[in-house]
Amino acid sequence: MPEDTFDFTRRGLLAGAAGAAVAASFSPGLITPASAKAPMLGNARPTHYRFKLGDFEITTLNDGALAIPKVHPIFGQNQKIEDVQAFLAANFLPPDKMSISFTPVIVNTGREVVMFDSGYGEERRAKGAGKAAAALVSAGFTPDQIDVIVITHAHPDHVSGLMEDGRANYPNARYVTGDVEYNFWSRKELLESSDKTRIWRAGRRRCTAISCRWRKRRPS
Repeated sequence: MPEDTFDFTRRGLLAGAAGAAVAASFSPGLITPASAKAPMLGNARPTHYRFKLGDFEITTLNDGALAIPKVHPIFGQNQKIEDVQAFLAANFLPPDKMSISFTPVIVNTGREVVMFDSGYGEERRAKGAGKAAAALVSAGFTPDQIDVIVITHAHPDHVSGLMEDGRANYPNARYVTGDVEYNFWSRKELLESSDKTRIWRAGRRRCTAISCRWRKRRPS
């Protein structure tokens, strides 16, 4: 076939396809739309991320996030609110609200599976957090495979996921934390306090349960 004939035919096909698409856009009756429609779902957040660090395998878990209706004085307590808001605006962040995410970490050493903190658990699940236990399963673990839970500190977003419906989420785990942290949260006057502040209440509840398991698993 002569080359000029081939070029003409190819151009003709492309032009015809483009014309058909334009015609279809102006003739909705020619195309039957799909009957099923779904809302936009927004950005997808993976449940976990895994990578190697030397001989260890690290898995981070997405516990979710909470929308907080203020920034100051949660952050920038020693600064004026105007300065904090100006700093946020300069970094293209909203000055009056923020989203805080939580990411427990699992380290598989080859001999033990160590979990750092536990997320929010049922306490804030309805608000968008507390997904670590489900993410752990999605990442290929089962709760009974967790050998050690390291508690970096006993704020609610770190320890509330240790229990669910009054039972331990990770039944075979032993707990590890620093002496200063443990001694602070297990003080008798704190455990017996009538303080209704949420952070104290959560710390008391979790550390009371941890205390029982700690004593049982402490080497003799």
